Amino acid sequence: PTSPQGLSMAALETASNDLQLTVNDRGQYLLMTPRKLVTGVSLSWLVGTLLKSDYNPENANEAFNNAKAMSLSHHASPYIESVTAWWVLCDTKSEDFQIKMRKGESPDLASSEIPANRNLLYTSMFTFAIEVWQSRGMYGDAGV
Repeated sequence: PTSPQGLSMAALETASNDLQLTVNDRGQYLLMTPRKLVTGVSLSWLVGTLLKSDYNPENANEAFNNAKAMSLSHHASPYIESVTAWWVLCDTKSEDFQIKMRKGESPDLASSEIPANRNLLYTSMFTFAIEVWQSRGMYGDAGV
C-alpha cells in the first residue's frame, strides 16, 4: 500500500483488489490470488475474528464476511515483534521467478554460392524476445 494500513476488513479488501490487478512490465495481469495472512502473535485474536466470523465484524448490519470466503490461512510468527505488522502472501505459482521466450519472425534460411571453391554458404536469421520479471506476491504493512 502507498500509506500505512492497520489490519482490518478494508485493508484485506484493498490487498485482494490490488494483488488481483497487479500487472507485469508489459501490462499483462499476473492473476495473483491471496492465500496466507502472516502476522505477529499479538494479532491472532483479531485475525480469528476477521477470517472466521460469518458476518463482517466491522459492520452492525450483518453484512456477509467476504474475508472468510477468501479462505486465507493464518501464520502467527513469534518473531514478528510489531503489534501492527501484517502481510498477505499469494500462491506459490505467482511468487516464482518467471521467464518467458517468444519467437518473432519465422526463421529465414538463405544460401549463397561461393564460386572460388564451389562451396555453399547457408545463413539463418530469426528473431526472439525474452521477458523476465519477478513478482513478489506480497502485500501488507510492516507496522511500527
